[in-house]
Amino acid sequence: MTDFPDIDLEGMERLADTVEAEASSDDHAITVRSGPGGRLREVAFSDRAFRMGCEDLSESILALIGEAGRRADEEMRAATDRQTQQ
Repeated sequence: MTDFPDIDLEGMERLADTVEAEASSDDHAITVRSGPGGRLREVAFSDRAFRMGCEDLSESILALIGEAGRRADEEMRAATDRQTQQ
């Protein structure tokens, strides 16, 4: 295992617990919140989502999970960069 003495790993874990990103469908029928690494935190549906076909609903959910995860990863990278530059 490699040691990184200048990095506060516990602080990074706490940071990862607070970083969150959201992605919604264009009509806001589906909203997904995720943390870094694709840690899914919430999936919310409006009534419109349940009028979608099963395949469309599934594809939309998966796409939004990916989008929210990418956004959370970007936020985590930016926050990590800020912490390591201090």
